[in-house]
Amino acid sequence: VRFYQRREVKDLLAYLHLLHNPADEVNLSRVISVPPRGIGAKSMQALARWALDQQIPLFTAMQRIAACRSAGEPCPVALPSRAAKAVADFATMVDELIASSANTRIVDLIDQVLEATGLRRHIQSGEDRPDERWENILEFREIAQEYNAEEPADGLATLLERISLVADVDSYEESEESITLITLHQAKGLEFPVVFIVGLEEGLLPHSRSMESEEQLEEERRLCYVGITRAQHHLYLLRAFRRGFMGSTGPTVSSRFLREIPGHLLTAAKREQSVKPASKRSSFGARGPAIDAPPAPMPVRPTLEIGDLVRHSSFGEGVVTDFVATAGDHEVTIQFREDVGVKRLLLSFAPLEKIEG
Repeated sequence: VRFYQRREVKDLLAYLHLLHNPADEVNLSRVISVPPRGIGAKSMQALARWALDQQIPLFTAMQRIAACRSAGEPCPVALPSRAAKAVADFATMVDELIASSANTRIVDLIDQVLEATGLRRHIQSGEDRPDERWENILEFREIAQEYNAEEPADGLATLLERISLVADVDSYEESEESITLITLHQAKGLEFPVVFIVGLEEGLLPHSRSMESEEQLEEERRLCYVGITRAQHHLYLLRAFRRGFMGSTGPTVSSRFLREIPGHLLTAAKREQSVKPASKRSSFGARGPAIDAPPAPMPVRPTLEIGDLVRHSSFGEGVVTDFVATAGDHEVTIQFREDVGVKRLLLSFAPLEKIEG
């Protein structure tokens, strides 16, 4: 069964979609009885009819039942008392999770969903391969780690959008002759005759955020290993010599993971000058090969010195405590406020602004 089609993963995703959009009645209908809550099909039909009569979303109807019960008023829908209580409890739980999602990192939100909904207990106590199903949940949680650095308000939306938009592993058919574009996370468990890993540059792989701790850096190294071991016959490791970023173009630094591979295991490709036939006659009337113009030099970034005060778009203000030149870049160490701490950042990737005066 494809990963995102596995029942437990679809259940968790349905809850996350519901938190992102409470008017999503498809996902609401999926999770209303996962785990079972005593809300039967007849109760849901009665509730859906009433919501249609009132011209309100189904979840709004549930919220109104919860409000009536909280105020001690009669239920506006003819439901058994047990079902009415279950509907009210469900609506209250979802409202609390929605409120929490506004200031909770995505992985912590997933943990809250698993606990508050009873999904964790439901999976682990099930009779249908509970250990395997829980491992799939942990795998999904690991995928979500990639978005944990996003702002809480953006992390959930970004995760759901990426899952729905990327050509993920679930669409891979081994018999088809086609190119499969997937992330390193999604490549786990698969093998391909030929694998291309692109972006082996400092700041991309490993990602600039991972350089803040050894634990995150080791996770990036493990992901790189996963990608390398997906290749059955041929493996191509690619990097750009220059890359555009935030409106500027500059040289890149080869990934430390690429440099860690023993040289005798690699065959380096030679870089050739790009030459192409001239498309039109020159101003002197002669024809000849046209050689691509050399790339424009990287715009000069502000020079930083130890003791400079800088501002980071996410970490706030800090003081430069170290500044070291590397191949094609600079690594800057900054002491931010106490709750952020010390960060080591690549100058070409870090959104830093020098505070003058």
